[in-house]
Amino acid sequence: MTCARAFAENRDMKREWQEFFGSANERLRTRVRVTLNARGVLLLNRFTFEAIGSPEAVTLLYDAHDRTIGLREVDPAAPNAFPVKQKDTFHNYTVHTSPLCKHYRLFPTRTVRFNKPEIDNQGVLVLELGDTTAIGGLRK
Repeated sequence: MTCARAFAENRDMKREWQEFFGSANERLRTRVRVTLNARGVLLLNRFTFEAIGSPEAVTLLYDAHDRTIGLREVDPAAPNAFPVKQKDTFHNYTVHTSPLCKHYRLFPTRTVRFNKPEIDNQGVLVLELGDTTAIGGLRK
């Protein structure tokens, strides 16, 4: 079979396309950007960290009905405080949320980026688990 004929036969196959709603990789220094990895670690970019008040600690919220995680600034001495740590020289910040993830069984199988993270009028960072894009490889 010639290459042209094989191409023509493949062209006539019925395709079941699925549109990909992710976005191109880009540096998002002026937008809220948050990821969650398979170990339950949230990564916030500097813009996000500053937009929620540059907190030393946050309390974790979960809305099971909407499958939404919330982060709200809290006093670091509070019993339910989760520290916000600077990760690297690129000014990314981490929150180890594995206790919340274990309790609600929220572990993704790979790193995901929240597509539309937002900060509500009460200063809560809102992260919808149903609106994410996989950006990392599968956990081994």
